[in-house]
Amino acid sequence: MSNLLEYPALIFGGMGSGKSWTTREIIKLKVAAGQKVTVLDPHGSPVEWKGVELITDHEDIAKYLDKYIKELNRRYEEYRNSGLSEDEFTQKLIKEGRNMSVV
Repeated sequence: MSNLLEYPALIFGGMGSGKSWTTREIIKLKVAAGQKVTVLDPHGSPVEWKGVELITDHEDIAKYLDKYIKELNRRYEEYRNSGLSEDEFTQKLIKEGRNMSVV
């Protein structure tokens, strides 16, 4: 479970297999660990996604993804220039409160 808090994950399965429930449980752990979580769900409701930033509008989702990609590119550049290993850089982001999760 600790890897799910620090690294990307892909959750897939058939309808009714528990993907949404599992995702919400992981998100609860991430929020409890002080991580910022953003959920992009055009069909989502605040009741389902408590404690996170929820974006439901298609245009707002597109804008967020554009901003997110720019931030990822900026971070990769920062990482390449940091002289740190990937794990060290990830821990640095966590310590600085700059880690983020997007669902």
